[in-house]
Amino acid sequence: PGSSVTITARFTPSDATVCVARCVCTIPEDRAHVMTLEGIGKYPFLASDYEAINFGRVLVGATARAEFRLSNQSPVSARYFISQRERDAARTVSLAPVSGVIPPGGAETVTAIFRPDVRGTQTREIYDVVTTGGNRIAIECAGEAIGPIVELSARSVDFGDVPIEEPRRTVTRVVQLQNRSNSHVPFQLHAVEENGAFAVGCTAGVVPPRLSHTLRLTYSFSEPGNYYRRVVILVHNQAPLCLDVVGTGFNDKKRPMTLALPV
Repeated sequence: PGSSVTITARFTPSDATVCVARCVCTIPEDRAHVMTLEGIGKYPFLASDYEAINFGRVLVGATARAEFRLSNQSPVSARYFISQRERDAARTVSLAPVSGVIPPGGAETVTAIFRPDVRGTQTREIYDVVTTGGNRIAIECAGEAIGPIVELSARSVDFGDVPIEEPRRTVTRVVQLQNRSNSHVPFQLHAVEENGAFAVGCTAGVVPPRLSHTLRLTYSFSEPGNYYRRVVILVHNQAPLCLDVVGTGFNDKKRPMTLALPV
């Protein structure tokens, strides 16, 4: 006697509708107490400030970031999930977070990251933002993967006429491998013989961002003649570069006509 009991009523609507119910509390030897319960079911509704994100041209191996904001414009909490529409396709875009609950009138920022891995490809991925019992938003992410820009300071090296002398004479020329991108770029030289007339001091390496790597070429031979070699330079995520090298060796007994590359 003289005490009280707390009764909790829960409302879980299954549809967007008005619900009215009566709760009757029966007490022995007393009148029935009737309470009217009313509630309105609401669907959550999310809106995004961006529905299309264009990352532009992004270097392979680099990352680009963008953000969009999900706003809950409904009077109830909104639980959302983000998934890729074509799940069997390769993914170069990732989103975070991919699920959560946004309170009424609240907002959440989602970060999109673009990581291209194949030069020359274009990406178009669509992600669906779905709310439980609410609306659906399509977010389109697009971008293009580009390779580094690596160039030679010269496309050919002409050693000209070089006399054959004893001890054996070696002539040196220098060519710069210039990296005009913002990432480290590995390279490798091919078609260079270890004991050939033409030699390169370093046949593989990495060019730092916005810097150059020096290719030191040497020309040394023991027999008169015209010598030509096309050196192929393989550059990571870029088309190969070619360097044409020519030279003419002569002595007192034999002097071939000078070999020159076309201008």
